[in-house]
Amino acid sequence: MNSFFSETLSLISKYGNESNNYGALFSALTVVFIIYIINKFLNPTPNLSGVIYMKSITSISDFNPYIGLTVFHTLTLSSNNLLITGTSEKTGEIDKHGFGNEKIGKKRTLGKINGNIEKKLFSRNVIHVMIIEGGTTRNSTIYISFRRKICLTKKYIGTFKSTAADSMGSVTCQKKKFSEHPSLS
Repeated sequence: MNSFFSETLSLISKYGNESNNYGALFSALTVVFIIYIINKFLNPTPNLSGVIYMKSITSISDFNPYIGLTVFHTLTLSSNNLLITGTSEKTGEIDKHGFGNEKIGKKRTLGKINGNIEKKLFSRNVIHVMIIEGGTTRNSTIYISFRRKICLTKKYIGTFKSTAADSMGSVTCQKKKFSEHPSLS
């Protein structure tokens, strides 16, 4: 082990003595160090493990009653560096007329979550989540993309697309329950 270390230092020294390679080597190491600092401290990978509350609002749908529908989910996530797994439960919904429906016990729709974090070096990370929900007649898939985090409120803001009536809309996630949830209204 000691001979490997001394041979490595000897090779670096030999490389550095040729022309002005020490300057190039130092510059390369400096760039690597700066990129590491940016990646690790200024744009860290978010830790999404735990219980997260999600609110989605449908803006486009092939099924008219879904437009304006607000749906609440409770997500239980495990985040291992760049991979996300977990489960979801649909806990409530509010239609466009303001009528709330809390989902309790057997009425809750369960889902399985898979996702990943797309690590960006000089811009915000992108979080991709896919939920496969067991519906009453068939399974549906919800794809969610979070492109920004509001730091002061600790909310993630993004968009969703669902195979249920080809729906699309906005989504917000946070660590505390939403005050608009039907059980809290």
